[in-house]
Amino acid sequence: MELCDRIRHRFTTAIGNISRHGHFEANQLVPASVVSLDLGYRNLAQIHLRHDNTIIAWDRIDLDIPEESFHPSVSAPFVRRYIQSNLEPLLLGNDDTVGAVLVEQQRYREAGAAAVLETTIRVNCVEAMLWYALYDMVDRHDSLQSIPLMAIQRQAVDRVWAPYWEKFISPSLAMSKRSKTYQKKQACSRLVEHWLQQDQVVTCRDTQIKDGFLQEGKKDDLSDCLLQAMTWYQWRRFMVDYIHDALSA
Repeated sequence: MELCDRIRHRFTTAIGNISRHGHFEANQLVPASVVSLDLGYRNLAQIHLRHDNTIIAWDRIDLDIPEESFHPSVSAPFVRRYIQSNLEPLLLGNDDTVGAVLVEQQRYREAGAAAVLETTIRVNCVEAMLWYALYDMVDRHDSLQSIPLMAIQRQAVDRVWAPYWEKFISPSLAMSKRSKTYQKKQACSRLVEHWLQQDQVVTCRDTQIKDGFLQEGKKDDLSDCLLQAMTWYQWRRFMVDYIHDALSA
């Protein structure tokens, strides 16, 4: 019991299924699939990814928010419509049970700048409305109340994949006057593009989805939501190994 109490304290939000006898179901921590979201200025990238890195669905979705106003009174209905028409049916009616919804946590400043850009304020506003709509969705459906809704820090994801995407910063890109953030985004896109072209690391059996990414002009949001989902699965597998080791010690 003491051991289980220590594990519960360490992973409060992740291992509520540990029983009184120190038993837990690993598949509760590593679900069959997850949905990962990367929120942009007026759209978002969404991926439905299986635990074995198989891409089920992968889209950039326009929220259709009018450019002339990002006030919540205008944009909130568009965010809510996305949840009800896109995400909610995916969570309620898919054969590949979604075990978590991951949302990239937005920054308050861009690249550490002293000033807060208007675009940053707008995206943060949409982010807040998205979270409200997510919790409203969960409250309306008992079957969704066990699905974790998790904010993921982009910096943590970048650290996991840095040894890989850094190899895709070409000399010309490194010598350019582009910001480090831009270079990182380009490198991550090239990394994911390389995986798909070489059929490595990730699996995409739907050629339409695969070709859609390869032909996409702006790949960074799509790449980010994929890397975010893959990182989350890595963290969860580490958690399972940690718990197994602790219980067997």
